[in-house]
Amino acid sequence: MKTGGSLAWPVGGLPRLLSSGQYPLAPDDFKRVYLGRTHALHVHAYAGEIRIGAHHYVLHPGDLTISPAGQPSCYRLAVTGRHWCVHFRPAQPCGDCVVLPLHLPLGGRRAHVIDRLKHITRYHNHPAPTEAGRSVVRGVAAASFQELLLWLSYSFAHAVPREGATRLQKALDELVVKLEDELSSPLRVTALARTAGLNQNYLARQFRARFGMTIQRYVFLRRMEQAKNLLVNTHLPVKSIAVHVGYPDPQHFNKAFRRAVGMCPSAFRREAEHVAGRGWRTAGGMAEWENRGF
Repeated sequence: MKTGGSLAWPVGGLPRLLSSGQYPLAPDDFKRVYLGRTHALHVHAYAGEIRIGAHHYVLHPGDLTISPAGQPSCYRLAVTGRHWCVHFRPAQPCGDCVVLPLHLPLGGRRAHVIDRLKHITRYHNHPAPTEAGRSVVRGVAAASFQELLLWLSYSFAHAVPREGATRLQKALDELVVKLEDELSSPLRVTALARTAGLNQNYLARQFRARFGMTIQRYVFLRRMEQAKNLLVNTHLPVKSIAVHVGYPDPQHFNKAFRRAVGMCPSAFRREAEHVAGRGWRTAGGMAEWENRGF
């Protein structure tokens, strides 16, 4: 029996959800075979084993599995357990695909995934009084599930394959949240490492390994993205935007923005207004809008 396996999943389009919820699973010893007429995602709350086609996995509480359509699955389970389950089908093939592993230990990501599954289930099973309303809430569920699948693919691709990965993964996730919350504050890597409970050099190496850039570069790019958003979508003065994204010195902000975008903040705002005024929703306007990083 093999332990690998993955499913190619289209980035574009929304899946069709057939069912979503939390269900019991009776004790079994690979006797009951599920035919796999649709894709199925499970988050298991029990220990056991699962066979998906030619692949075999040992299950621990919090593990996620995906059973692709066309591949039968069966379980070995000592006592009755429960799992979250979503049966789904893809939209029509649409461009690029991501890779979803058939087995993914969630570790510290378990709470987030279950929270999303509760959200998806609530909308998928919502008793909307009209057909139009039903389409809307099911669309919300499908969009949320697609987001979850893409996030799982990214999360798997950037997992840390080493002992103690769960603690490090959690520390990096919490660090990113902290950086987002404190973009307007001075960046002090020493204090960040102390808060994360990690050695400063080790934290810096692991951050770069996961995100492909230094902490300083990440903060710089996020500040510039936030500044662009504020320049385009608000009437705040440039000086106020500079302070909001962590640059109390306007001249320092202007130099940093010019280095990142290729023009000063005021010119960026004028060009955004010019493109929008010409009707950027046209094909040519949209292309220019996107090329300028709007």
